[in-house]
Amino acid sequence: MTCPREGRLSVGDAYFVRRGAVLDWFHKAWQQDPVISALWQLKLKPERVLEIGCANGWRLDRIKELFGCHCCGVDPSQVAITSGRFSMHRDIEFRNSTACDLGEGTYDVVIFGFCLYLCRREDLFKAAYEADRVLEDGGHLVIYDFHPENDYSNGCPDEDQSNYKMQYFNMFVWHPYYRIVHRNVFRNPEEPTENLSVYIFQKKSF
Repeated sequence: MTCPREGRLSVGDAYFVRRGAVLDWFHKAWQQDPVISALWQLKLKPERVLEIGCANGWRLDRIKELFGCHCCGVDPSQVAITSGRFSMHRDIEFRNSTACDLGEGTYDVVIFGFCLYLCRREDLFKAAYEADRVLEDGGHLVIYDFHPENDYSNGCPDEDQSNYKMQYFNMFVWHPYYRIVHRNVFRNPEEPTENLSVYIFQKKSF
């Protein structure tokens, strides 16, 4: 993430402010969330869940209610984190950080919650390393993001930088410790010309 220009919100803060009303709707319509649906379909019983790019924690709020697990959310937007601390489940742990610095702790479910397309290209290896570092053996990695037929980039409405749309699950397909256990490719309800996907891997070392 780049530093904000003087007098302007950071990219993460601007994104949260712009998308606040949509996130409120997601919280109310959580039964339509493809990530929660996938976890439920797999009959997972997580004990410790980390979501990277959690915004105000609306998804974690519902996951905690459903599974009764410890939840931690990481987001670069201080505005989003502050909102989550006051409006979501008080037992959710929030951290103002990025995918490149997930801190201490281990989890049996790690979620990339629609955030990798916003990451700088040079940070992707670091983000993958950090997710693998904190994910326990036998745990599940969830990648929810765009799913275009061909990679492309376009402008970010919140800053003079680009979004990068590609099939991010391929970051882990090659790894012998990661096996796909769930895949769902579907149309973006906000933009029917685009595809989104949820891929879930299970991490199993030899």
